Amino acid sequence: VMEQELLAYRSCQRVLAVHEEERRILAEQIKPIPVTTIPISLAVPGRPLRRQPAKTAVFVGALDYAPNRDAVRYIAREIFPLVRKREPDAELRVVGLMRRRAQLPREPWITYTGYVPQLDDALGDVAVAIAPLRLGAGTNVKVLSLLGRGLPLVATRRAIEGLGLQDGQEVVSSEDPAVMAEAIIQLMRDQDEATRLGEAAHAFALKRFHWETTAPDVARLYRNGFEEVRFRIESHQNESYAKEL
Repeated sequence: VMEQELLAYRSCQRVLAVHEEERRILAEQIKPIPVTTIPISLAVPGRPLRRQPAKTAVFVGALDYAPNRDAVRYIAREIFPLVRKREPDAELRVVGLMRRRAQLPREPWITYTGYVPQLDDALGDVAVAIAPLRLGAGTNVKVLSLLGRGLPLVATRRAIEGLGLQDGQEVVSSEDPAVMAEAIIQLMRDQDEATRLGEAAHAFALKRFHWETTAPDVARLYRNGFEEVRFRIESHQNESYAKEL
């Protein structure tokens, strides 16, 4: 599949990536085709979501995607048992399209909602969002959606890679399940810290990723890119015409 993708990229005049690391890898693989990072854009609410938090953590992601299934299993086996030792009422809510329930952990404290048309409907009583992704690559748009709603987030570095978030400022980031469990517990218990972290995450998403902020850069990138492609095509046509003469 990878080789087929590379062939498709090499047939283009320019390739757009949404992640700087992805851009770097592709640029090495498909030289001399230019690869450009396009700004990530999404609708960020003007204010954080109003919530009445309970002892509920949420994971959001389509469960047909193997890295998301791995993350849910990781939560159920390594992280949440540590949380429930100290917070026995803590629950995990998993939100996302689901067709393979048999491959997912079954615990009385895990609720699978499946796909929800309005994500906000599943977040009103959430204390903390978690994204312990260990597999996969690229930008996690669901993570951005959670940040944009002002949820405090505990995540691995892979889940927030390339977003520019600072550990302890807009997110809590760790690869250690014990550290992640401790952060989840503290954010369930300390509403002031949860609010601070969530508001910082929302402000960051609003400033960096809201479409009204990024639209001019996206439009300029497309405009300049198409002009460059047109110039290259015309130059190639002129060279071919000159050879015929």
